Amino acid sequence: MPNAIKIIYSLILTSLLTLDVYGEPIIINIEELISDYSQTNDIEIIVDQLVRGRVSLYGNRDRKISEEEFFGVLMSHGYSAFAADKKIYVIPRNHISKYVVDGPHVIEDKLPSLIFPELDSEPLRSVAIYRHTFKNRPWHEVAVLTRPLIPKWAPTRNDRKSNSMMVAGEVGTLKKMREIFISLDKEPYSPDANFLDQNKTSKRIVRPNVRLSLENTASETVFLSMSDLIETYSRSRDHKTIIVDPRVKGRVIDPRKTDTEISDEEFYSTLLSANFGAYTVSEIIYVEPLREIISSNIPLLEEKELFDRPMSSIATTVFFSKDKSISYYASEVSSLIAEWGDIIVDKNSNSLIASGTVRNLMEIRRILRDVN
Repeated sequence: MPNAIKIIYSLILTSLLTLDVYGEPIIINIEELISDYSQTNDIEIIVDQLVRGRVSLYGNRDRKISEEEFFGVLMSHGYSAFAADKKIYVIPRNHISKYVVDGPHVIEDKLPSLIFPELDSEPLRSVAIYRHTFKNRPWHEVAVLTRPLIPKWAPTRNDRKSNSMMVAGEVGTLKKMREIFISLDKEPYSPDANFLDQNKTSKRIVRPNVRLSLENTASETVFLSMSDLIETYSRSRDHKTIIVDPRVKGRVIDPRKTDTEISDEEFYSTLLSANFGAYTVSEIIYVEPLREIISSNIPLLEEKELFDRPMSSIATTVFFSKDKSISYYASEVSSLIAEWGDIIVDKNSNSLIASGTVRNLMEIRRILRDVN
């Protein structure tokens, strides 16, 4: 391609990436996105021939796409990327198993195998391999418990001799799984028989997830397209980057009672009312259909971090009981988790792992504290 054509192509592409139209995301062919990122960062990118289509990105204005945004957009549209040999490889997400050959340690050179703390230096949405060795319990016990938290497309391997488990997936997922592995890798819990009243049964408390009422007290109901809602919220947050799954479509009732900015809780709860969920990873908001949200992608938060998140946002937290058996109140807290969420009860470490809205996780926290 002649240099003059390259310059014109670059100018057109830049205008596409900085397009600022109310209610519309930045929409661009994925080939152009990859080409622009390659030229801007002077890095070679190898692309699988099945990687094609158009991608969308909200909030990015007058600046180049960051590393996290690049990997995040690819992830949200069904693709995975990883760095190896000073190159970036982009492949369909469901093809990642081709880069992990059968066997516990037989791994192709292309997919990087990382150890902690190497995970901290990689983009959270890039793909890698992590192997964890368990010290206090058999690997297969933890594998059974955590399987719901690992994406179906992410291959796993095990090594009985070293009592270890290998997981391939996004770096953010691997970091989260590492923390969960550590939480579950404990000596068997031995409760004091005196503290538990064997005749007492747990009450099942049903507290459904928050849904916005379709009734509107205003004389005229105002609807917003999903694009308008997301774009308006992004603008009010200094064009905060929001990556949206292509299946997030439709209309919702405008949550604002007056012509003001959309608050954090209004934004997240409106998405929730339309069966979409949102969560934040590395300062980027991801919006996905609730039933399609992969639990391993949801951020793992400590209990104290829940207070800083919107109540209708999505998160995962590990809860421990110090004084009572986890079975004592498992039925109570399980009723707080929606069909799209996950709850894992582990008697060995006397803990439970729950994924759901921050509001429900806070309620689980309250129940555990009351019981304890």
